[in-house]
Amino acid sequence: MTDNDLIVAVKHRMSKDAAFRQSVTTAINQKNESWLMGLIKETVKNIFTSVAPQAVGEVVKYFLRIWLGR
Repeated sequence: MTDNDLIVAVKHRMSKDAAFRQSVTTAINQKNESWLMGLIKETVKNIFTSVAPQAVGEVVKYFLRIWLGR
């Protein structure tokens, strides 16, 4: 799995999982950093062992871009 595959997987979850998407949106709107970080950890938890550590960093960057509105 490449970094891009991982980002696509996160975007796919955002598009298909309404509860997850709502949680991310609420965490961002409330500027609740610990909640958002918990969502990031949840997202990568099951795939971390099969993905290079730098790919996990890409997921964090993706969420930070959402958080910062970029």
